[in-house]
Amino acid sequence: MSSGSPINEQTTPMRDSPAHRSPIRFVFGSKAETLERLHPLIRGAKILDLMYFRAADWKSTSAILLNNIRNKFGPIYLAIRSSAIGEDSAANTMAGAYHTGLNIDNRNQSEVKSAIEDVIASYSGNPNDQVLVQPMLENVAVSGVIMTHDVQRGAPFYTIEYDDESGRTDSITGGTNVTKGVLIFREADSSLIMSDRVRAMLGLAKELEEICGSTPLDIEFGIG
Repeated sequence: MSSGSPINEQTTPMRDSPAHRSPIRFVFGSKAETLERLHPLIRGAKILDLMYFRAADWKSTSAILLNNIRNKFGPIYLAIRSSAIGEDSAANTMAGAYHTGLNIDNRNQSEVKSAIEDVIASYSGNPNDQVLVQPMLENVAVSGVIMTHDVQRGAPFYTIEYDDESGRTDSITGGTNVTKGVLIFREADSSLIMSDRVRAMLGLAKELEEICGSTPLDIEFGIG
């Protein structure tokens, strides 16, 4: 999951166990495809509505896609994001490698068009690279990144970096703001965590692990 991520963390309890939702092993795809597949499965957070298309589709049907975006999302502000082949894969996250357009006014088609073309221009030319469109997450109190293992050594720690001051969704991934960090041993008793906020972040990570399996995860989140 990548920059400006629109997963909006909620502190409500999970309604059912992910283990009972689907017996099929979760299959990762591109960033956009992974978010789409997680959308109906996750209960402790919300993945905002989304639409995505290939760079090749934009080249041949840009007018149709602009109209579809306007009709799907209505008069709101959008995040227009990268979903390139190889991005957010097991080998690489490619965080910050591609352009992201934030606060794009969906009432202004020329602004939307320009933002999409900026994302595509940041790619290497693969026609199967995708553009991901979502609503902007509003009233952000906290944004951050959770790693389910130590990123350098794979050690059994959850590492959380977050920003609860700027109100931005990309301050952690973009390295543009002072951050706070928490390191939690994977076998630690969560009842020992005094912060409700950090306990909610850890709950999100554990739910995604139950859905996705043992693959180490890099989770971007926002708390409204």
